[in-house]
Amino acid sequence: MPRPRLPAHAVWRADRGHWCIADGRDRIRIEPALTSPGPADEAAAQLAVARYVVEKADAAARTAAPQTDRDLMQVSIAEVLDRYLERRESGKKPCARLNEAKQRVAKLIAFFKEEAVAFVTESTCEDFASWCGSDSYARRCLADLQAALNEARRAALFRTPVLVTLPPPPAPSEDHLTFAEAVALVLTAWRHRDSQQRRVGGTFQRVDGKRKLIGGKLEEVGGSQRPWAHVGRFIVVAIATCSRSSRVYEASYAPEPGRPWVDLQKGVLYRQAPGTKVTKKKAPTIDLSPRLVSAMRRWSSPHTVRGREVPGDRYVVQMRSRPVDPKAGFVLVVEAAVAAARADDARREAVGLEPRRLFLRDDGAPKVIVRHTLRHTGITWLAETPGVDVEDVCSYAGITRAMFDRVYGHAHRARSRKVVAAQTRKPRKPKPKPDDDG
Repeated sequence: MPRPRLPAHAVWRADRGHWCIADGRDRIRIEPALTSPGPADEAAAQLAVARYVVEKADAAARTAAPQTDRDLMQVSIAEVLDRYLERRESGKKPCARLNEAKQRVAKLIAFFKEEAVAFVTESTCEDFASWCGSDSYARRCLADLQAALNEARRAALFRTPVLVTLPPPPAPSEDHLTFAEAVALVLTAWRHRDSQQRRVGGTFQRVDGKRKLIGGKLEEVGGSQRPWAHVGRFIVVAIATCSRSSRVYEASYAPEPGRPWVDLQKGVLYRQAPGTKVTKKKAPTIDLSPRLVSAMRRWSSPHTVRGREVPGDRYVVQMRSRPVDPKAGFVLVVEAAVAAARADDARREAVGLEPRRLFLRDDGAPKVIVRHTLRHTGITWLAETPGVDVEDVCSYAGITRAMFDRVYGHAHRARSRKVVAAQTRKPRKPKPKPDDDG
């Protein structure tokens, strides 16, 4: 059994001729040197040991716990943001898009550098928004800064509340797709083939003992692969279910931890992943239309391609048998569809036909189409459908009535139709009263 460790104590080293402090295997010389083994120097050595023990305990306390209740000039913005990001990386505060949060934190640190928290004022927030170049992105970054400051204050790093001034929120976008535009996007994604190069012409010659094709020219030929097919499926499901993009491209056809999933037997989409925390962004379970369920069953069923058996899809949006975020592919599909629409308009005008003007607003400006536009489109189509109740739309899409009135009120014209019908209805003629004599 090992001997218990002795506490720090004073030791006379006869070989060196001075007193020192013994702490485990460490021997610390006492300064100023005590060179006499007599009782006077021994008492001074005991006092030095007492000071050493106190200083060691203070250093351990400072190392074990961060300094709390500091002044705003003593806490740096970088320290607050690092703590905010560390809690999300460790899983103490789950974050849906960790990589995007890291990019926003890096943007904040690049601007504020080593400035203290006291540097966060209305003017510096406005300067950051101007430096970003985009009010919407600056608003998202500054919202992260406000959350980081609130967490640091709750952890008692400082006591004074710090208010971050956010840019005004953008006006609700009214850009949504028409049915023809949605069809154009889906067909563009589905019909696109990968391109391959083939050499035409030329002759085979011996070069360095190897037979090589010399001369000719390279031309682009269409391949057999559909690299944007997963984007087409994403567009169809996102519009039909009015779901946020992450609820679509993360979904699977069987229950998996942390993923929404589709029950093809019941025709139900469980948008809330099993075992995940419910947030303010509602994700209610919804029924799917029979046509969408039929399409999903085809996608998830094994099929044959050129005589080769291919297994069915495991995920709603997948590429090379893996779930994939279609963000980059969606941008390419939109660009290709818009370019094809402009070329088609030019051809129609050349022969005297009226252009279709797809992906353009009423004033001729191009529509801003992002992935969230698909959810906006699905809800707008439901709001424009006569006979669909507002509460049913809100329950299906997972939004509040206030959000519906603020963003989609322009599309829901059921009440205005009733008013117009009342205005155009002919007034009833009063029935003549029967005579008393008759």
